[in-house]
Amino acid sequence: MSMRFELMSEVEVEDLKRRIEANYGASTSFLQNLRVLRTKREKVRIITQEALELLRKLSKYAIYAGLYLCKLKRNNKLQPSVEGAQMFATSAKRNVIRLDEEQSSRFLRGENISLKEIKDCESNNFVLVCTKRLCLGVGIIRKKGEDYVLESLFPKSRRIFFLS
Repeated sequence: MSMRFELMSEVEVEDLKRRIEANYGASTSFLQNLRVLRTKREKVRIITQEALELLRKLSKYAIYAGLYLCKLKRNNKLQPSVEGAQMFATSAKRNVIRLDEEQSSRFLRGENISLKEIKDCESNNFVLVCTKRLCLGVGIIRKKGEDYVLESLFPKSRRIFFLS
């Protein structure tokens, strides 16, 4: 393909699955019937086989294709997109932060949130940020003295400022 992405090899897809399982304890079964693409900037996108075939025919017009899942980071970490976080959160067992309503509103505005304790979360790692019912997106946990700070990585283009 002459596009800005390439099909990942089976070995690379297995490495991606290992990273998802290692970081979030999440199932990777959703990847079963999908093709996985990688951009030059290490962004991972998923696409159906049918869409991939169409993409090959229209390759000179395509800039992006598929659903943006995550970005591969050093030290076997990965930074999920909002949609990727929502896919992982359905089965994630670790690196998941649950926020109350007030904290959720602040997160959606892009604010950082102080936390006294974290459970089953690794400091300096990307975490799935959820409410009781749904996944909002991704943040990163930082240790600040005795406490922790959840840094919001919620995209600026999606921030909601009218929540009170």
